[in-house]
Amino acid sequence: MKHFLQPFRSLAATALLAIASLTAQAETITLTKNTVGNTDNSSGWGEALSEAVEIPTGKTTTFEFNNYSSKANVWNNWAVCLQNDNAGAINDAVTYFCLRSDAYGWDGKISGYDYVAGNISTNYAGQTGESVLGDIFKTDMDGAHVYVAISRETAGTVTVKAIAEKGSRLYAMTYNQTVDASKELHAFLIADGSHFENLKAYRDNCGDISSIWVNTNSAVVHYFAPSATTTPLIKAAVTVGATLASGAKTLLPSKEFTFSDVDANGKFTASYSGKTANGTASISKTSTTLLGATDLSTAFNTVFSEYVRVNKGQTATCSFQLRSDNAANWHCPIANVTTNGGTDSYFFRPDNWAWCGDSNSGSDASKFGTLTSNWNWDNFSDNLDGSFYTISVTNNGGTVDVRFDLTDGAGVSHFQYFEGVQAYNPSDKDDIYFGLTFEKSYLLITKNVSTALRPAHKSLDVNVAGGAIGVSGVDSFEVYALNGQKVAPTGLAKGVYVVRAGGVAQKVIVK
Repeated sequence: MKHFLQPFRSLAATALLAIASLTAQAETITLTKNTVGNTDNSSGWGEALSEAVEIPTGKTTTFEFNNYSSKANVWNNWAVCLQNDNAGAINDAVTYFCLRSDAYGWDGKISGYDYVAGNISTNYAGQTGESVLGDIFKTDMDGAHVYVAISRETAGTVTVKAIAEKGSRLYAMTYNQTVDASKELHAFLIADGSHFENLKAYRDNCGDISSIWVNTNSAVVHYFAPSATTTPLIKAAVTVGATLASGAKTLLPSKEFTFSDVDANGKFTASYSGKTANGTASISKTSTTLLGATDLSTAFNTVFSEYVRVNKGQTATCSFQLRSDNAANWHCPIANVTTNGGTDSYFFRPDNWAWCGDSNSGSDASKFGTLTSNWNWDNFSDNLDGSFYTISVTNNGGTVDVRFDLTDGAGVSHFQYFEGVQAYNPSDKDDIYFGLTFEKSYLLITKNVSTALRPAHKSLDVNVAGGAIGVSGVDSFEVYALNGQKVAPTGLAKGVYVVRAGGVAQKVIVK
């Protein structure tokens, strides 16, 4: 006969195993000081360091703290330093890298293990509503609750995943780099015109999570086609993370979680390793046309928009949102310019690529004119999904200008310009048509090309006064800094800016 206490013994054993498992996963690291830096934020660089903690292989080590800043500069916040086994002080000779909260870092002096700036990724632009860090970031970092999670999944790699929460805003940053597999790895925090309070540290096993969570960036607009009640969520619009057994928060790699479709109210579910979390996307508008297969299977040159004729002296424009798998540069929209409504085609892509019947070289100036752009080609494809495009095609009579202006899925503005493209048959100057095609993506068209004709401008009537730029005689215009970031036309600092309207880009000086 089974003893009547046996079920309780089994439950007790199960509970003990669960506690033992939790203990194995989550380890609290004892720190002797929980406040780092002068509380009036007067500590200069290198004057206030946390204790160094080891980053063992197979573990995620997390610093958790409240960050306080003088708000004088975007770098007056936390920084983290990764070193080999001689850790504990600022010493370039044993440092792999330092990484700051404002997504900036630099090398130490360990030969063969270089800091790689291109490995940093953030959601900062979308969170602040700005193209560059500024006063919103500085204000939010003061009093932010911060998690800096450092994972060494293998002996030769390290990944830093930082989260800063302030009210409804969440700032997320990741960075990864190779390290010496034969050495111990240590990390410590640095205050600079800032200080940290309630500093804690934990260790969890890499990959062990208790739950996942979703934070939606409401600044990103989502378009839905009337012909489809659900569409996949824009990954760049949200941050998905995990809560570890210790209670620490960390980020999940975007390629490792999946989303359900989004319903008509913006509801969706994120999934990772058998765990789910619900979220809500912002829905601002309904697109006029859904073009392409929503499973991203559309092959190159198989699906086209309708074409519009562009007469001499006119510019045709269209606007849309791109959905892409981000897998390759060419999984993007393509402007198709023809001379007879469908054949003898020129194809133009926003990744500095063009093709026609007898040439696939966008650098052939005799055919494709002058090419300019402001992309970082190392990460061009990372945020294709969710991009908002306006494409303009201008018929100059004998030549054609093609321009892409867009905000990518991370909220950063870019442009691609083909200026002075030679038509196949320059004598037939009015016979130019413009349409859209794409590959391994689909389009949610918000301003159809067939209804978007407007006059082209050869020059702009620009006026500048009191830090504000105006343009006479145009329906709308945009202002960009020289680094390609879109800015408001008012409240401008002294400098050179680019004004764009009607297919024309013109430099102006604000004095």
